[in-house]
Amino acid sequence: VLIVACVMGSIVLMGWELGLLESMCMSILVGMSVDFVVHFAHSWVTAWVRDDTATGLPTETTKETTDAANDAAAADQTTPQPVFQPASRRVELSARAHTSLSTVGISVLSAGVTTMVAAFVLFFGTIIFFSKFGTILALAMSFSLIYSLLFFHALISWLGPVGRCCQLKPARGDVAP
Repeated sequence: VLIVACVMGSIVLMGWELGLLESMCMSILVGMSVDFVVHFAHSWVTAWVRDDTATGLPTETTKETTDAANDAAAADQTTPQPVFQPASRRVELSARAHTSLSTVGISVLSAGVTTMVAAFVLFFGTIIFFSKFGTILALAMSFSLIYSLLFFHALISWLGPVGRCCQLKPARGDVAP
């Protein structure tokens, strides 16, 4: 919502009127504006925080709790799952933010930059639709990167879910990472 509002506000500040071309671009913008945030949210929820001596991140499982879970799983023929025991909410939120940014961050940044380069090429088109589409695309990518890398991560690092909240159970036979 913020990304679409910022792009539309920028268009108004540039003096454009909402016509057929702008309306078509706005319909595409809605889908593009959520892409990066969805990637980071998925990475956040599916992050299995592990003990990493290089980064000092906390351990999510312990040998005792994992052994107990495996024994219980063997008794009822289910797939063993690590048992979650975070050090603290703040430590887990920090670790999940680090995991999310380190696994998906470079891909999202690369996608945003390459899309802005493609939009830059469209600026010089002689057909009005292409130059307007390039402008809207560049604005959308700029605001998407800003909001997904800065605002969304700050928000989810402060208020994000912890533990096994928002995680779906793996299908039978799937093994958690």
